[in-house]
Amino acid sequence: MTSIALAALAAAVAALLAGVAAGFVGPAAGTWLAGAAALAACAAGLAHARGRAAAPVYATDLRMLAHDMRVPVSHFKILLGTLKRETDPAALRRKIDRLVPALEATFDKTERMLEELVHLEKAEALAAPAELPELELWSLLAGALRETLASRPDALALSLSLAHTRKIRGDLPRLFRVLTNLLGNAGDAAGSGGRLWIRTADAGETCRIVIGNSGRRIAAADAERVFDPFYSRGKRGGSGLGLAIVKKYAELHGGGVACRPVEGGTEFELTLPLAPSPAAPPPGELPATTKDLDAALRTMADTDTLRLDQFRMIADWFHPPLRELTRLPGATDQPAWYAARLGIPESLAALAIERMTRLGLLVAEGGRLRQKSSQLALPGGVPSESVRAYHEGMIGLAREAVRGQSIDERFLTALVFPFASAAKMEAARQKILAFIKDFDDLTGGDEADAVYGLTLQLFRLGAPPPTR
Repeated sequence: MTSIALAALAAAVAALLAGVAAGFVGPAAGTWLAGAAALAACAAGLAHARGRAAAPVYATDLRMLAHDMRVPVSHFKILLGTLKRETDPAALRRKIDRLVPALEATFDKTERMLEELVHLEKAEALAAPAELPELELWSLLAGALRETLASRPDALALSLSLAHTRKIRGDLPRLFRVLTNLLGNAGDAAGSGGRLWIRTADAGETCRIVIGNSGRRIAAADAERVFDPFYSRGKRGGSGLGLAIVKKYAELHGGGVACRPVEGGTEFELTLPLAPSPAAPPPGELPATTKDLDAALRTMADTDTLRLDQFRMIADWFHPPLRELTRLPGATDQPAWYAARLGIPESLAALAIERMTRLGLLVAEGGRLRQKSSQLALPGGVPSESVRAYHEGMIGLAREAVRGQSIDERFLTALVFPFASAAKMEAARQKILAFIKDFDDLTGGDEADAVYGLTLQLFRLGAPPPTR
């Protein structure tokens, strides 16, 4: 699949979603029709790409993607029919209110699917395994467990047998994604009251990591196909790309992943390269249930835990605005206060507060949180994937603001112009940085009542210029 086809799909989905936000009346109808045209053009582009691609990432990608796009298109057609037939405004509003939840859910799923497909398509090559940094496996496992399972309302039994003796080598953001994908799937499959188990062991120069769950069992006939893009068996709301990303990232590390049915459940076995340095023993007592994960993670203050915190701090959009909310009048030290203002779960706000406290960015004093440090220093540089994730998150929030905030609450403008990128890019950067410095005079103050975002991006439209 070409990146042009992906961009066309993303543009089509964005245009259709813009119609949802606009309310389906007046100018919105034009937005929806524009979205339909974009989707039609996208379909033609996909067909063209399918016919000419010499080495597609996967042979069935385009067929499966076209199949999954039929659901939102069908809902879209139903809504268009309603718009054309119904003349009574009150009746139209009632019908729209009934249709919107299903329509938004299908578009949300399609949008997630496209984002994951871009992850899969643009996965960059890594350094040779011997050149990758050393990581403490238990730190990664504990962080991934807590990220995916600690906020569950029900507790899952957890069996941990950690027999590896050395650290692993790997790229922290990608391995974190691998583990959260596998553990999240395992938790979903185990269901309420289920059981998870994790075993680790050395196997020559590789580390073998087994993640298993009780409950839903993957049949032997499906064990290899689960890593194919868009293959999803029995999981509601899944994109069918999570395990494909796991396989891609594992292979980029010189390892691999396999699935097998076992008595009473399913196991996934992940292999990764071992490092020469000995592994540190897990600090404290290993958790016996997912409810014990918070306490287990609090006992860890090693370098890899802090690096994981730093990665999440950059990659997850809600950390900077939560930190800025502490400057507002009436701010407290309670996660619920921040969760309500950011529109995130309380458990996520609590996790962010604890993470920024560990990093020395926040401190609790007198019933409220205060900023302790003016900036976050990241030794060794920031992982490029975390920076990309942060910018993608901010762009997504900007898109949501276009759809959901009135023009009195936001300001939006865009410029398109010819530009000598090679000669003037550095000068452009300096002008933008100078603007940001001047703009800072408007921020903060006792009258501040909300946290705003300002996203500036100077980027090329279309193909790169020809080389001279």
